[in-house]
Amino acid sequence: MTTAATVDAVQTVQEHLDKALGYEGGSRPIVYELGERDLLGIYGPVDPAPFRSPGVTTVHLHGRDAYVLPAAESERPPCSLCFHRRWQALRQEEERDALELTGVSCSLSSAPWITPITLAALQTLVESARQDRPEHLPGAGSVRRLRLDNLATRTFPLLTEPDCPNCGVAPEGGPARAVVPMRPQPKPDADTFRVRHVRDYPIDIEAFANPVCGALGTQAPAAFDNPTTMPVTGYSFVRGAAHLYEFFWSGHADNVADSRLLAVLEGLERYAGLLSRGLPKPLWSALDDLDAPALDPRACTLYPKAFYDFNAPYFTEFTPSLEIPWVWGRNLTTDESVLVPQRLVHYLDQTGPAFVDECSNGCATGSCPEEAVFHGVMELIERDSFLLTWFAKHEAVEIDPRSSGALDIDLMVERMALEGFEVRMFDTRVDLPVPVVTAVAVRTDGKPGKLCFAAGSSMDPVQAMRAALCEIASYVPSFERRMSTGGDEARAMEAEFGLVRELKHHALLHGLDSMAVHSDFLLANRRALPMEEVYREWEATRPRNRDLTEDLRWIIDRLGQNGFALYAVDQTSPEQRDLGLSTYATVVPGLLPIDFGWHKQRAFHMERTLTAHRRAGLRDRDLTPAELNPVPHPFP
Repeated sequence: MTTAATVDAVQTVQEHLDKALGYEGGSRPIVYELGERDLLGIYGPVDPAPFRSPGVTTVHLHGRDAYVLPAAESERPPCSLCFHRRWQALRQEEERDALELTGVSCSLSSAPWITPITLAALQTLVESARQDRPEHLPGAGSVRRLRLDNLATRTFPLLTEPDCPNCGVAPEGGPARAVVPMRPQPKPDADTFRVRHVRDYPIDIEAFANPVCGALGTQAPAAFDNPTTMPVTGYSFVRGAAHLYEFFWSGHADNVADSRLLAVLEGLERYAGLLSRGLPKPLWSALDDLDAPALDPRACTLYPKAFYDFNAPYFTEFTPSLEIPWVWGRNLTTDESVLVPQRLVHYLDQTGPAFVDECSNGCATGSCPEEAVFHGVMELIERDSFLLTWFAKHEAVEIDPRSSGALDIDLMVERMALEGFEVRMFDTRVDLPVPVVTAVAVRTDGKPGKLCFAAGSSMDPVQAMRAALCEIASYVPSFERRMSTGGDEARAMEAEFGLVRELKHHALLHGLDSMAVHSDFLLANRRALPMEEVYREWEATRPRNRDLTEDLRWIIDRLGQNGFALYAVDQTSPEQRDLGLSTYATVVPGLLPIDFGWHKQRAFHMERTLTAHRRAGLRDRDLTPAELNPVPHPFP
């Protein structure tokens, strides 16, 4: 809480700087107190006026730390309020709840550390900041920390906060902004589906992961003891109504440098997908009252009425008269702009009625809109194919994991074996021709963590195998620990599937030895075929474009031939745009959505779940609801 000592510290520093520096060589430095009140706008509206200090060096006090924010020489430099908001977002859960839910101040007085020596050091730092006028990329700046207890200094990158009331300017919305350019995007070869390499982006890792104002979290440590990949993982808390939700982001490569870059890219993708960041304001309306084309959320399948009755008031049944927020997107099948329910685009947004609980499925990042949309729809196809296989208990064709001809895949399979896991792979395509590979890590050494599932999709079967393998290889090193700490919870879920309520529960449940019987439809028979044989027909007819946009057009056409439309909505945050990135949410009504939580499985209520295998020629009749697999899927 704010105390007389806190006020005295701010006043003492302000008076010292005024006296020592005066107005020569620049405007008067301004001293602020960090943590005095909620500045994310959760507890109440934020008054940005006190933080409007363009061209002024500012000082911010919190306990033993003093921060100096230079007046940055850049386009859209971060202001003092940007810094306070970034700093607040990294506070511990208890601090944030106190600030944001009760309005209690979390400031710490710096008075015990304000001495002639620390004042002199702070004065020197302020003078240096005023003289240096560092140059930064657009939307970037820096902040300098002085430890008042030992005079150690360190500089941290700081990014402009997209929703800062001073700096964040929401662009105009409208149908024209929703257009996906569909420009040519040349690729180096037919089997490459990224236009730029991860190392080509000007990513400053520390701007996104630092303990003071990291845009994505406080740190991004590497797991150097990991025996398969070299993962880098970070996390932060995001406010959703009354709760703070942890969101993790990670990168998995065979070296730390690339893993860190991939981790930041994934973190930015989640950051942009969870909530709208610096995007046009949504349009509030009931479906019945719209005078523009719109995607009816019921086309994406919602929950049965009994679900809403049981879960009221947390979930609200959708009706055409229900007023909800809409954002502009693009129907790429008909090439027209349409309004899309924001709930389908930003999956933690809680500004409107919760008629469905969405996730990051179909959200992807690329170097251009076309690349982002391509990878988003490939993920939708991957999840749809996996769920169709699981709920139909379809005995998919097994692929020999050592038949890819790729040395890195062979080596990873061997590394997995050394960790006590056999790798098995399956072709889980159903009625869409794009290769989808499901990989299963089967524990063979008797330790906890029996089965781990993942999937990958790509026009190149080798890349689909590689993607699925990387997912399970990244998960299994910690599987034994997860099962040791969560074994009791998993056994309770086995006895009552209704206890499967969130994403992590699905993988945890299938880590039990006793749950393996439910995967026998896939694993019991061993008739693995070489990859070349499994995908011979595909390789003979597949597109081999040197333009990624043509690959995307091919996908759109194939979806259309199967009766599906592809919608794309721009989620790109300003931080991504400054790096040359695009992020899009893709929606294909009618494909099976991946849901987490046993009572939220929409697949059970979709015609496609019953008919897809018959339409693909894999069965001679439709399934009945009673024949569907009554077990939660194992997708992590």
